[in-house]
Amino acid sequence: MEFGGGTVQIAFLAKTDWTVTCYADWLSTSKSSGSAGENSFFITAASNPKEEERSGVVAIKSKNNKSYEIKVTQDPNAGIMQLTVAANEVLYTTVFDTQIKLYKESGFGGNLISHSYDVEKGYGSIRFDNYVTSIPSQAFKDCTTLESIYLPEGITYIAPDAFEGCTNLKYIISPNSDNNTMFIYNNELMAIAPGLTDVTIPKEVKLLGGAVFQNSKVENLTLYAGTTIDAYAFQNNKTLRTLTIIDLERGNGEIGNCAFEQCSKLTNVSIGEGVTSIGYEAFYNCSSLTSVTIPSSVTSIGYEAFYQCSQLRQVRIGEGVTSKGLTSIGGYAFSGCSSLTSVTIPSRVTSIEDKTFYNCSSLTSVTIPSSVTSIGNYAFYSCSSLTSVTIPSSVTSIGNYAFEGCSGLTSINIPRSVTSIGNRAFRDCQGELIIDSKTFFEKDYTSSNYPMNSSSSWLSGSKFTKLTIGENITKIGAYTFYKYTSLTSVTIPDSVTSIGNNAFGQCTLLKDTYVIIANLATYAESNDIYNISGNKHLLVNGVEITELVVPNGVTSIGDYAFHNCSGLTSATIPDGVTSIESYAFYQCSSLTSVYCKPTTPPAGGYDMFSYYDSGYKQPIGCKIYVPTASVNAYKSAQYWSDYAAYIEGYDF
Repeated sequence: MEFGGGTVQIAFLAKTDWTVTCYADWLSTSKSSGSAGENSFFITAASNPKEEERSGVVAIKSKNNKSYEIKVTQDPNAGIMQLTVAANEVLYTTVFDTQIKLYKESGFGGNLISHSYDVEKGYGSIRFDNYVTSIPSQAFKDCTTLESIYLPEGITYIAPDAFEGCTNLKYIISPNSDNNTMFIYNNELMAIAPGLTDVTIPKEVKLLGGAVFQNSKVENLTLYAGTTIDAYAFQNNKTLRTLTIIDLERGNGEIGNCAFEQCSKLTNVSIGEGVTSIGYEAFYNCSSLTSVTIPSSVTSIGYEAFYQCSQLRQVRIGEGVTSKGLTSIGGYAFSGCSSLTSVTIPSRVTSIEDKTFYNCSSLTSVTIPSSVTSIGNYAFYSCSSLTSVTIPSSVTSIGNYAFEGCSGLTSINIPRSVTSIGNRAFRDCQGELIIDSKTFFEKDYTSSNYPMNSSSSWLSGSKFTKLTIGENITKIGAYTFYKYTSLTSVTIPDSVTSIGNNAFGQCTLLKDTYVIIANLATYAESNDIYNISGNKHLLVNGVEITELVVPNGVTSIGDYAFHNCSGLTSATIPDGVTSIESYAFYQCSSLTSVYCKPTTPPAGGYDMFSYYDSGYKQPIGCKIYVPTASVNAYKSAQYWSDYAAYIEGYDF
């Protein structure tokens, strides 16, 4: 039986009931049992992927345990006629012993002088007036009855589409090649019989020519890591299901540009050690691909290499030990891989390019190594299932829209090394923002020019609810988080010595939660206290403060400094304070006593100790204790006089 597989009928007369058993996994029968009388069944042999002789046994057993064995042997040369081919001719056989019609008669190396088919001899002859040196493009296009072709020794080139549409072609026989199913010349695979479904490329093949398999029926392909797959070799192939590249030490094989582009039935790819690169669009839109194994010998993955592989769930990169390693992942490499759930980026990659993981909507986790220095524009755009990202301290820049649409994030950590974050980098991101980079805190903004008022700022469109500021930060500039309305909690370390005016102004949700600071003395700007405004609860070192003691050294308490801190019951103001500005303790509705130590009344401001109720502003009603000798001075001082009824002397 031919190595490519086939079926044979067995007919016999049985005296008893019988059963049939196959003793080879590549053999099967159309029946498993029968009764006495005339019987028949079919034995089917699968294609032999190793392309070498093999044998198996099919046994028929009678009811009285007598057995009859049928030996089935597959021979790579079965069905091949032994023909001598002249230098100026091409011979062939067909399925029905009929003459084929050439699609193209020129380009063989000479002019066609005769074409005939000898039914008695069982083959056809195409003769030219000169030596045949090549088989041109589409020479035998759509010759569907062509079964085998015999080439002369002088052939050095076969066009990749020479046998396009030759669906029954099983053998390409040439003195220049030891393999009867493919044409190999100078270690390059130039042509293969289109009818084969299981193909193993010999180890000696160094180049698999472009477009060779575009119109073949191959389903399972095996080759070695020393073979370079040329650009477009399998482009648009609709039958290929599995690709296995076997490890080969010092292989240096490559997968060319667009090599497997739009192979719509390809489900599994295993790339062995020895392959060094994957070209751009190599597996572009392989819509059935579910898993890929990429060895550590691969140093680069090209632009759009796995673009729109929408069923790709698992990518294993860099398994194994090698002195090499992946250093470059091209832009759009995994863009649109909407089923991809996790990926670990190898430790030698230095940048995540633009749109590398764009719209990977099922991606839940990603590990970014410390070798990465930049994250490109749209790198993780719309990765809506991503829950957490840790950005290593090697990263210095995060591109425009890098994490936009990552609405599932519970936390993101931006290290102090980051000096540049692009426009709307975290739009729609929620959860906790942990940030330790001074770059985004040191600038002072204004009431008309602040991050949340610009559609192009790094904070624009983000929705973080918790902000944790790192210990590298010493200053929070004016209006930095002004009108950041999603914040419910802010943690400020004791390294912060300066907080600008309205840094957290109109953070409307903060009023119902907490501002957490490590040391109240550091919550100042030029010895002023500003903007604890809007928070019902004030925590210092994790403990909620109800009795506020303003640290010595503070000289000014700014506008709205403790506005709406309704948890405060008392406040002590040191004698170095020279001004208490408007609304400093406005809406502190639980405040019952204020101890103000300066002997000279600090310059006051509107509604310092007032609250708003039933449409009117009025004093909170807290006792304001001042030095006994200064009572009259306080009661007559501007703005203090509004609280004269509540001012009493106290011996400090």
